[in-house]
Amino acid sequence: MLIVVTRHIIVAIELILFIIVSFAKLEHLKYTNEFVLHINEGEQTARSLAEKYDLKFERQAIPHQNYFVFRHIIKNHRRKRSLDGSDVELIGEIKQDPLVDWVEQQQVKKRVKRNAMHYHPMYSPSSSSSKFNDPEWDKQWYMHDESEHGRAMNISGAWRLGFTGKNVVVTILDDGIEKDHPDLIQNYEPQASTDINGYDDDPQPRYDPTNEN
Repeated sequence: MLIVVTRHIIVAIELILFIIVSFAKLEHLKYTNEFVLHINEGEQTARSLAEKYDLKFERQAIPHQNYFVFRHIIKNHRRKRSLDGSDVELIGEIKQDPLVDWVEQQQVKKRVKRNAMHYHPMYSPSSSSSKFNDPEWDKQWYMHDESEHGRAMNISGAWRLGFTGKNVVVTILDDGIEKDHPDLIQNYEPQASTDINGYDDDPQPRYDPTNEN
C-alpha cells in the first residue's frame, strides 16, 4: 500500500513539473495577430489574398521587397488557436496557396537592454593603447588586440594594415542609433537608414522603459 501511494505521489509531482515547464515555455513564446507573407506577384496580389484569408493588409515589410505584413481579422471564433496564440490552421491554408512563397506568424520577442562590460582593474590593455588619447580606451576591450573576454574584433590589426574606414559605408543592424551623437552626426547617412519598428527613416532610440525603439 505504501509503495502504491508513493508511486502516485511521484506521478503527481512529475505531472506538476511538466505543467510548470509547459507554461514557462509559453511565457517565452507568444504569437501576435500579425503575419508576414512573401508574394512574388507584388502588392496587388497581396491585397487580394488578404480578402481571401480574412487578413487586413497593413504595409510592405521591407521597401522594394515583396514581403508584406497582414493582420488577422478574427471572424470565425470556432477556429482553434494554440495556447501560445499560434494559428496552425491558417498558416497551413496559406502555405498551400501557390501565390505565397513563404509565410510566418510574428512572435512577441522581449528584448533586454544590455550594459557595457565593466572594466576590470586587473586587466592590462594591449600596447595599442599608447597610440590613443581616448579616455575611454581602456574600457573598449573589443577594440584591443587581446581581450580577457576572448571577443576581440581584430580592429587594431586592420588599422596596422592601413584600413581606416575612409570612404567606406557601414550598415549597422541595431534596435536604435543615436544619430545626433557627436561621434556619429558628421557620418550618419539618413538615405541609407530605415527604422523597421517605426516605419520611418529615423532610428533614434526611445529613452523610456517601454523596451522598444
